[in-house]
Amino acid sequence: MMGSSSSVLQDVCEYWGKPSSVLLGLGALYICFYWRWVPKRPLLVTGRHFASFLEKNCPIIKEKYYPTLWCVEGHLQTLVRPLMKSRPRVTYRNERIQTPDGGQISLDWLDNICSQKYSDSSSRPTVLILPGITGTSRETYVLYIVQEAAVKGYRMLCYCIQNSSCCLSGHHSLGVDIQKEWTDDRK
Repeated sequence: MMGSSSSVLQDVCEYWGKPSSVLLGLGALYICFYWRWVPKRPLLVTGRHFASFLEKNCPIIKEKYYPTLWCVEGHLQTLVRPLMKSRPRVTYRNERIQTPDGGQISLDWLDNICSQKYSDSSSRPTVLILPGITGTSRETYVLYIVQEAAVKGYRMLCYCIQNSSCCLSGHHSLGVDIQKEWTDDRK
C-alpha cells in the first residue's frame, strides 16, 4: 500500500512539473491578484458638496471599475492604446467657422438621423466632445465615444481649434503658437 501512495505522489510531482501546469498556476495567481487589488472606485478630487451631488446624480461613480484583464494599469493602457488598430468607421459632417484672428474652428457633427430612440431631431440629445489641445475627432478614443453614443441615439459634436497644430489639416493658419490656456476664440 505504501508503494502505491508513493507512486501517486510521484505522478503529482511529475504533472506539476510540466510547463502548462506552471502557467495555469501563475494564471490562477494573476486572477486572484486582479480580483483583490485592481478594481477600484473612482477617486473624486473635489469638495464635499460637489462630491455628494455627483454621487446622487451619477450613481455609477459608486461602482468599482474593472479594467480589461490583460491591461490593468492606466499608464500601460496609455502605451497600449496606439497599438490597437481597430478604429470604428464614423462619417462626420464638418462645419468650419472663421475666427476674427484668422483661424478656424472645426465642428465635426454626427447627426445620427437614423436614431430610432430620438426620431425628432429637436429632442435628440447632443454630446459635446472637446478632445484636448492635441486631439481631433479622429482619435481612437473619440471614435469609440461617438460610436457608443450613436448606438444610444445621441447626436455628437466634436470641437477642434483649427489654428493650432492639433487639427485635421495639421497646419497652422496663424503665425502664433496656441496654448491650451488661450481661450479667446472660444468666447
